[in-house]
Amino acid sequence: EAKLSPAHPSACPSAPTARPASREQNHTAHNQSYKNHRNGIKKARVGFSVKGSKPSRKGMDPKFLRNQRFAKRWNGKGRGSDE
Repeated sequence: EAKLSPAHPSACPSAPTARPASREQNHTAHNQSYKNHRNGIKKARVGFSVKGSKPSRKGMDPKFLRNQRFAKRWNGKGRGSDE
């Protein structure tokens, strides 16, 4: 029977010549699908708070909003119109 000397790699697993330890896991999708379905997966609402309603203009540029009101009011009836 051959005894392993302390210099032998299999005698001391923490020796530098031993196999490198496995790296830590960087990412997993575990539990993500469950969490996403807890409140249901909904369609994206682009710019609308409730289906069919218009987005809020609160906080928008007042000068732009004023011009937008006039543009809507006189759309097709203002200067240069052939009607």
